[in-house]
Amino acid sequence: MNLFLRFLYHNLHIARLIVGQRLQCLN
Repeated sequence: MNLFLRFLYHNLHIARLIVGQRLQCLN
């Protein structure tokens, strides 16, 4: 279970980076 949470957190971190790059491209 702990490993699954870590995997989910890692995906959220990657998603945040992708969204941040898209916002910078819009500006």
